[in-house]
Amino acid sequence: MKNIPFPIIILAPAFAVLALILDTFLPMGVAGGIPCGFLVLLGIWLPSKRHVYALAILATIITGISFLVSPPTITIWALTANRFLRLVIIWGAAVIICERKKLIKKSEDSNARLSYHLENSPLASMIWDVNFRCLEWNKEAEKVFGYSKDEMIGIGTIDCIVPSSARSQVDSAIDELSNQTGGAVNVNKNITKNGKTITCKWFNTIILKDDGTPLGFAAMAQDITQLIADGIELDFQKKAMDEHAIVSISNVDGEITYVNEKFCNASQYTRDELIDQNHRILKSEEHDPAFYTNLWETIIAGKVWKGDICNKSKDGRLYWVSSTIVPFLDDNGEPFQFVSMCTDITKNKELEQGLMLSESRLQRSQSFAHMGIWDWDISNDALYWSDQVPMLFGSTDGNVIKTYNDMFSLIHSDDQKMVINAVKACVDNGKEYDVIFRIIWLDGSVHWIHQNGNVVYDDDGNATNMLGMMQDITSKKNYEEQIILAKEEAVLALEEAQMANSANQAKSEFLATMSHEIRTPLNAIIGFAEALEMGIGAEDRDERNERLGIIANSGRQLNNLISDILDFSKVEAGKLEFDLKPTLPSDIFERCLPTIRQLAKDKNISFKGIKESNSLIFVDPKRLEQIILNFISNAVKYNKDNGSIEFGCYETTDNNLRVYVEDTGMGIPEGKEQLIFSPFDRVNYATSGIGGIGLGLAICKKLTESMNGEIGFETALGEGTTFWVEFPMVDA
Repeated sequence: MKNIPFPIIILAPAFAVLALILDTFLPMGVAGGIPCGFLVLLGIWLPSKRHVYALAILATIITGISFLVSPPTITIWALTANRFLRLVIIWGAAVIICERKKLIKKSEDSNARLSYHLENSPLASMIWDVNFRCLEWNKEAEKVFGYSKDEMIGIGTIDCIVPSSARSQVDSAIDELSNQTGGAVNVNKNITKNGKTITCKWFNTIILKDDGTPLGFAAMAQDITQLIADGIELDFQKKAMDEHAIVSISNVDGEITYVNEKFCNASQYTRDELIDQNHRILKSEEHDPAFYTNLWETIIAGKVWKGDICNKSKDGRLYWVSSTIVPFLDDNGEPFQFVSMCTDITKNKELEQGLMLSESRLQRSQSFAHMGIWDWDISNDALYWSDQVPMLFGSTDGNVIKTYNDMFSLIHSDDQKMVINAVKACVDNGKEYDVIFRIIWLDGSVHWIHQNGNVVYDDDGNATNMLGMMQDITSKKNYEEQIILAKEEAVLALEEAQMANSANQAKSEFLATMSHEIRTPLNAIIGFAEALEMGIGAEDRDERNERLGIIANSGRQLNNLISDILDFSKVEAGKLEFDLKPTLPSDIFERCLPTIRQLAKDKNISFKGIKESNSLIFVDPKRLEQIILNFISNAVKYNKDNGSIEFGCYETTDNNLRVYVEDTGMGIPEGKEQLIFSPFDRVNYATSGIGGIGLGLAICKKLTESMNGEIGFETALGEGTTFWVEFPMVDA
């Protein structure tokens, strides 16, 4: 109704009433059809088609009513023809109006989409009339030229965005565009509102009338100032790269399309000899086919390849380069060329090969048949070893350890401190080095090592080297561990059997308790409900109400039982939510008073409340109320007839507030105190005859601890028990 114009709300009922009146007094005339027609025509001003059809239905109903109330003296065929013709007019008008609305909506949607795309175009978009007065100016145009849409609409914008130096170029493009001889794309200088000169690329089109004469102009502009600057910067970077690296470019067939001067110098080929040649012209015999296959598969997949390549120059000389090959991808993600940047590392390779030869000689000279021997140069942190040492650390090539720290890093983390202390005692105090520790191989397996050694000192008493010998004792350790494990498994099996027996006993006790607690109220509900169903006691109002009361009370017992089980499960799973806030305990006691009175009345128990503090505690009020009600319920259940209950709160010496409930009941037997807060354990269950499954206090304990509080009790056998919770006080 809120989208329907107010006059329509008035006119529609008026036309409907007028049509009924005219049809009643002039049943054979066309007078009643006129307001029906106007009633449907009101749909032109309504927001949707369903409103139009609603008016048509209303007009149809009016027509039907007028037909039924027409005098019997009227010729029936004439009356039927009259009303049928009216219905044709009504529904024909409704269909025409709805189709018109459909076309209008389609046009509005099309204009809205066009306006949206123009406004959100990533290019600066604008529309001018034939005199270049601005008609449209989108957000990107505001961003590029600095003028807002309000500033530009209705004025000539050429003078605002074209500097005088570029005016002749722009005028020439406009003339070509007006004469439809060109000007569709041009690049020229422009100027922003703050006077900054920029370069834009323009995409222009002329808007023509149906007779072919110009109606206006539309244009989109892209600021390419930064692209031009980036191109200049790219030229500088290319020049710098050519000065530093060996550079080449090839197509997807591996044919060279560009090389720089350094490439020519390294390969000894001229540029003309290299262009259009495959890179195989530089191939040496140092790499196997798999090396080149891996290189090609990597770059053809669009990934960067890095590695060292040995090439052969025109004169047959081998030279090494550290190469990075970068594939350039097209719009489909496919490579269209490869750029290779290399650094000559021939001298580094020669030094590396010489070093490897020296290391090989050193290993052979210090090799022992069956023992792993190592020599640690302390001052330089250099480690030398025999061929057997890498094998003891899980490696055959010796690359796992190169320094003492490398060797130390393979020691099990639990044994590292012990080894550090042993090494320190040997180096600093000359104590013999003799340790057993674990190491972790690269495959993750654990091995035991027995290592001993000593330190060599120079003439000044400074430690220069530490020599050591090691032996793998994994097999021996495994045998010892198997014996220990067998003993532990035997003990564990015995403990598990005992635990399983205890768990089965607890489960049996829990099921027995649950069965009793559920069946007792459930049997009462079923028994008294069936009695009432059979009519037993149904006629006597007092007896019927008594039975209904028993059913209701039993239902509440079941509900409380299930609530306790669900609350305990939520607390155990950590899914119970708390709304902690500063709370006044006396407010909670006030909410509990109705329950307290009813419980006390049932057993003729007196009660009194004592408020010794108005301090606040930070708790969930709902959960504190649950705890207090549980304390009170227990105080009633386990109290003696005509007993008493006291509840209240007071401040303790450690800035806590204690909330308590005290009863004069039977108390808790000595030696049973540890069972009070255990789930499903009820100290007096076997002798008291009191219902329950022992979850209440367990839930209270969980709730209290979840709210950062403490729970406890004080008891005297035969005199009563006081249960309490404590929480830190907070400022009001």
